[in-house]
Amino acid sequence: MVHHNGADSFLAFWRSEDLDWTHIDVVNHAVVIISLVYHKGEFYSMSYSGKVRAYEVAGPNVKTRLVGEIDENTFNSRVIEYYLVELSGALLL
Repeated sequence: MVHHNGADSFLAFWRSEDLDWTHIDVVNHAVVIISLVYHKGEFYSMSYSGKVRAYEVAGPNVKTRLVGEIDENTFNSRVIEYYLVELSGALLL
């Protein structure tokens, strides 16, 4: 289960074996997340600025990496809705 609060750029997840929520640091990335999906053991997010990040959550500490970025001249979140989706085992934007 994942919890996302866009107003505070807050992400947390909980697994059935966990005693408490595990928080994911997204504040340091200064992002507003517009899409979030779980794919092959990781959470993937897309920010309002067009950055796609992966959050490795297998262990006790969450590891974050930048996966890709849409060129700001192409990305227009005010006009087009973007979604991360999983289809036939592939992650698509």
